[in-house]
Amino acid sequence: MKLALKYRFENCLMASFSLAAGLVLAPAALAAEMEMLRAELGEVTAEFLAEAGEYCIKNPQIKIERQGRAILDRPLSDHIYDEGMACQVLELVTQDLDGDREPEVILDFYSGGAHCCNTTVIYSYNPDRNRYRVINHYWGNGGYTLEDLNGDGIPEFTSRDDSFAYAFADYAASRYPLQIWRYQQNKLHDITRDFPDRVYNHALQLWQEYSTLRDKRAGGLSPEEIRARPQVEQAVLAAYLADKYLLGQEEDGWRRLWQVYWWRDRHDFFRSLDSFLRRTGYIPEF
Repeated sequence: MKLALKYRFENCLMASFSLAAGLVLAPAALAAEMEMLRAELGEVTAEFLAEAGEYCIKNPQIKIERQGRAILDRPLSDHIYDEGMACQVLELVTQDLDGDREPEVILDFYSGGAHCCNTTVIYSYNPDRNRYRVINHYWGNGGYTLEDLNGDGIPEFTSRDDSFAYAFADYAASRYPLQIWRYQQNKLHDITRDFPDRVYNHALQLWQEYSTLRDKRAGGLSPEEIRARPQVEQAVLAAYLADKYLLGQEEDGWRRLWQVYWWRDRHDFFRSLDSFLRRTGYIPEF
């Protein structure tokens, strides 16, 4: 089963929507502008409804039906909404994420702002209890793409490691190692190392970007570029070395960094990079 049928209705008047048990809306609320999304696949139909606020949605509701019977029908009470991560709803999808022929329900949210942050909520059906379990995953500044990377019929979430944002440069200059995730047993698992060809290509792109920066440096830089360039180069090399650790090629990665990075802060940069990669798990602690 592939991508589900999706609909979106913005700024429409709510005619009717089955809300959680015990929740009663005042007449004024019934006339409020609403945002509604609907997706269906097989016997599963999902609906999302919220009031369209000036900046952020209000009173979000989630409803999931199976064969026309509501299994989940309540306000969205996950902490992602309470903490302000669900300012805007981006997409609602029903899709089989783990190959069991049972569609999961995926809700994507955006916190608002210039570039941050994206969160995904996934609902999966538990037939033994006849109810839906829920998890959420915080992507940070970047989102993801969902596609079957190896042709086994199970899609993967392709993203990036957002812990690298601002770690060595400002957001615009930050670079990120590749991350690939798979949904199994109501969890998202990091399986990046299972795709070495893709990690290699990603590392190669970063190295080519660094080579371009180095060539431009050799051609001469303005005083402003000289002040900013070390951080720009550090961001690219940090993401590159993280990819090399994922490939098990860390020795080659460090050798390349020692050969090419010759700004006066090179020893401080290498120490901070080693410490950062340990904190983020690229260098295992034994």
